[in-house]
Amino acid sequence: MVRIAVTTWPDTLDPQKESYAQEIAITQMIYEGLVRLDAKNNLIPGAAEKWETSADGKSMTFHLRAGLKRADGTPLTAKDFEYAYKRLVDPRTAGEYNGLIDDVVGAVEARSLDPTTASEADIQAALDKVGVKATDDQTLTFTFKQPAGYFAYIAYTWVGWPTDPKSVQQDPDAWWSNPALHNGNGPWKIDKWEENKLISFVPNPNYWGPKPKLDRVEFYFISDSAVSF
Repeated sequence: MVRIAVTTWPDTLDPQKESYAQEIAITQMIYEGLVRLDAKNNLIPGAAEKWETSADGKSMTFHLRAGLKRADGTPLTAKDFEYAYKRLVDPRTAGEYNGLIDDVVGAVEARSLDPTTASEADIQAALDKVGVKATDDQTLTFTFKQPAGYFAYIAYTWVGWPTDPKSVQQDPDAWWSNPALHNGNGPWKIDKWEENKLISFVPNPNYWGPKPKLDRVEFYFISDSAVSF
């Protein structure tokens, strides 16, 4: 077991909204993106086993591993990633880093809508035009306004981690504060949650990759840094 002292309880643990390193350090335990980085910051396969860029650089296609599952054992598909990226630029989400995918067709137009004046139909129409499309359960294609060969590095970041639509629908603004709703696809899952004190993780038995060598990781929240020592 490893215990990690953290000074501030997170403002959010919603991948499409979070922005602080401490928040991301926690959610990266629970979720995994399409790709990962190795120790030398080279891109390596994550939820996607391979990807390719079109000859003109204006589209990128990711091929997900077969048999991916969430922590509760339900299937994880390309549609879940499409949902996450479109949720990122949904103006009702107000994602802190939604500009990271501005090169995706329709992303700027969607995120620039005013959710207080735009109708539900207008927002949905804009999201339908965003260039992120699951063509089948294992294939996800991004379409860009201009060549964007760098985009695989964006696919590593937290902004597209696959939040569970069923969880978000239960409480769009505060679902993340219910540990039972963090139904991720990463190597760990939440085991224990004590508000303003502790978040504990145990290995996710449904993770596709190597199982963690530790049996538990605990984040303790201690506002006085001197006490943490």
